Amino acid sequence: MSKPATIKDRVSVVIVCWNNRDLLQECLESVYAQTYPNCDIIVVDNGSTDDSVDYIKQHHPKVKLVETGENLGFAIGNNIGIKAAFKDPDCRYVMLLNTDATTDPDWIETMVAFAKKHPKLASVQSPTVDYYDHSVLDSCGILVDRQALATQMGYRQTNVRLETRQVFGVNAAAALFTRNFLDAQPFGEDYLDHDLWMYLEDVDIAARATMMGWENWFLNESRAYHMGSASSGKNPGFSLYMTYRNNALVLIKNLPRRIIIKTLPGMMRAELNRLRGFWREDKYSLIKMILKGRFKSLRLFPLFFRKRREFKKYWAISEADLWKLMEIPKLAKIPPKERPYGSETVTAIILSHNNMGRLESCLEAVTSQKYPNLKVIVVDNHSTDGSLQLLKEKYPDVAVLAQKANLGTANGFNVGITKAMLDEPDYFALIQANTVVEPGWIDTMVETIRKRTDAFAITSKLLAQAEPDQPEIVLNQGYDYQPGQDVTAIQFEGNRVKEVFAASDYASFHRTEGMGAIGILDGDFFDGLEDVDWCFRAHLANRKVYSQPQAKAHVALEPWLSESARWYHHQKNLFYIYIKDLSFKLFWKYLPAAIGFTARSYVTAFQKGFTVQQVKALLKCSARLPRMLRYRRHINSHRRARAVEVDKALQRNFTQE
Repeated sequence: MSKPATIKDRVSVVIVCWNNRDLLQECLESVYAQTYPNCDIIVVDNGSTDDSVDYIKQHHPKVKLVETGENLGFAIGNNIGIKAAFKDPDCRYVMLLNTDATTDPDWIETMVAFAKKHPKLASVQSPTVDYYDHSVLDSCGILVDRQALATQMGYRQTNVRLETRQVFGVNAAAALFTRNFLDAQPFGEDYLDHDLWMYLEDVDIAARATMMGWENWFLNESRAYHMGSASSGKNPGFSLYMTYRNNALVLIKNLPRRIIIKTLPGMMRAELNRLRGFWREDKYSLIKMILKGRFKSLRLFPLFFRKRREFKKYWAISEADLWKLMEIPKLAKIPPKERPYGSETVTAIILSHNNMGRLESCLEAVTSQKYPNLKVIVVDNHSTDGSLQLLKEKYPDVAVLAQKANLGTANGFNVGITKAMLDEPDYFALIQANTVVEPGWIDTMVETIRKRTDAFAITSKLLAQAEPDQPEIVLNQGYDYQPGQDVTAIQFEGNRVKEVFAASDYASFHRTEGMGAIGILDGDFFDGLEDVDWCFRAHLANRKVYSQPQAKAHVALEPWLSESARWYHHQKNLFYIYIKDLSFKLFWKYLPAAIGFTARSYVTAFQKGFTVQQVKALLKCSARLPRMLRYRRHINSHRRARAVEVDKALQRNFTQE
């Protein structure tokens, strides 16, 4: 029977150091400040070539220093430290702590108290947050998902509800391991697999514990603070190489065959998508590191198959329970209304195509906004006028997504939206580079959308750019749309927030929540009415669109398409909206009006000399009809609003006060 934990149970803090002299003081002081009275510190120096060793000897004489003389890797370094700790029979827990991590003073005391209540506990960690921004999560435990991909739960997320729960594993940057488990695992003093050297060694020991029926926990108490990649970050591409070298090895060593087969298709798709993304971005060196890692892992397969045979006899968890543990939990967001104003995160996405003359004014207006949690992304749609050079020289801190071709308005914004969603902002703004928002624009938009929980989008009062002494010329305060008619721009008097059918993506503001049902912009639209189609889908999902006349933006109308090209896209996209977004009931109701509108469009096209463009639009729509019908089925599967409710929105006279 295992020895019960008491205050006499020693905790050894193992810190592996490699050329981290600049980080040691703060890391060690964090351990000195612990409220748990019975702990010691073991620093394993992995052949540092800076003055780390001399610094420890001179300034921290109580630290047990173990010098390896060479860089043996993170896994072996920790194994040496754990072995040194277990020379003391009273040592019942080992805390692994990276040199670039610190913890709250009650961290060890809290983890030990939790471990006492869980006799089958192998490891436990607290929320690990970004060292530089404590509102951003770094890790809430390790997940191995159903694509066999290891990820950090909660990575880079903000404002989420955290609950104490069992997890697949813990992040070794700051985690507590029990001696009971480490003594019970079957690989002796090779606690962290030395053949992995560095990266995913914590995933391996997590899988080992899970397969043996031990428990790994995330405890939502106390905090650890992690910088990230303090050592490996000094070698570009190294982390990518080691990750792809090790992940297949961890799988074949630890997981049942049926689980590997079930996860293999998803893992291959994810890897191909990543390689494709690097190829598109001309990051050939990263592709090389991935392939190098894969080929290296093939050479190690026989060794890890032997380890698998040795370990298999210790498996004590059913495949069903393991599969359930591999399900990714959804961390619920704390609603903005429950948070103090200013805590919401906003990403502004600026779309530019040969807007050299306007881009700087647009960026200055956005970056000078006073809102505290604002990020800016610029999507450059293959500009040839020097815009990219301007961004590199004047705005080095702005994220720039340079495209090899002009993707159009819809897909250009989609590139930015997809990138923004990686950080899961609460809201995002779409701004075209020929638009200048007024000071306080972000604050006004945040205040407006916070008060309207049913809002998907808030649109600006769009004004024509004019001289300071000239009166305002209102271009747009939203769009109205009725099937069988053209889309019309709305203008109204007063400063009251009003409901409109659609927002203009010259300058609009959107809520991230609910995007799964609405989706992103339709790339088939290319340019024109993509914002109307998007907002139509929001209405189908029971979300609304509002106009905020106090949020003003100035637009320089400089079309980048010819008038004939704009006519072609406009007619084509009206057809797409009609086919995709209307239910069958509304489709037949408005069909006579739609036929009449189409006939009038042909007459107008003939008068303007756009007959070829009109016919081209018809042919394009005919070719895209199967795709639009597939989109229609997908949209209807997410529809929440009944046809009568959508019809009321279509019939509402939004221009009335």
